[in-house]
Amino acid sequence: MDDKVLIQQKALAKLYENRQKFILIGLTGRTGSGCTSAAKILNSEFNDIKLPKPCSCKTNEDRKYKIIYKFAKQNWKKFHLIQIRDIITSFIIENTYDTFIEYLKQIYDKHNESKIFYAIKEKLDSQIKSEYEDIYKLRKELTEKRETLNKGSETYQNDVQNLRKELYCFYFEKLPQFSKKLKKILNSVKGNAYISVYQYLGNNIRSSGKAFDRHFDA
Repeated sequence: MDDKVLIQQKALAKLYENRQKFILIGLTGRTGSGCTSAAKILNSEFNDIKLPKPCSCKTNEDRKYKIIYKFAKQNWKKFHLIQIRDIITSFIIENTYDTFIEYLKQIYDKHNESKIFYAIKEKLDSQIKSEYEDIYKLRKELTEKRETLNKGSETYQNDVQNLRKELYCFYFEKLPQFSKKLKKILNSVKGNAYISVYQYLGNNIRSSGKAFDRHFDA
């Protein structure tokens, strides 16, 4: 067996190994379709879902429900919620606060809405600028930590575990809170500001892999 085939087999084995370790469910639909409600349930502890307890097994459906309920109660592990807005925000904070503000100016200048831009900027400056700079700095520090991990170090395993905890806290706690606050500020000036700004950013990310660059990169 040549090396190329062996590498391919190892890659496939790794891919399927990852599939066994976690389940990824994508939820999408129109406003009001129930995606948010479904995500909230999947993101809950079993007891918080408040499922009705099985009743006496009088019918086939009762027996099936009892089996499923018992299995879920013993094996349930809540899912981690990943929202598209948080992914887009993670691309925003790869850049400085001033770069973000400059890009917002470009968007609103394009639509001759400079008054709206300055109203948004005023609120962002007073309510979130400091927090933005902190989370930008923290993300940079975590990236540097990950890149400088020394596999030859005696403390490598501990360093990896500690970094995982820090990264989890950043991406699943700090980032969603920041993202939610940013959305609220944008919408407080103009009702659809968050949707329009994030639509621009999402399109840029799909085209170039960067939040503020719209040029296509194959």
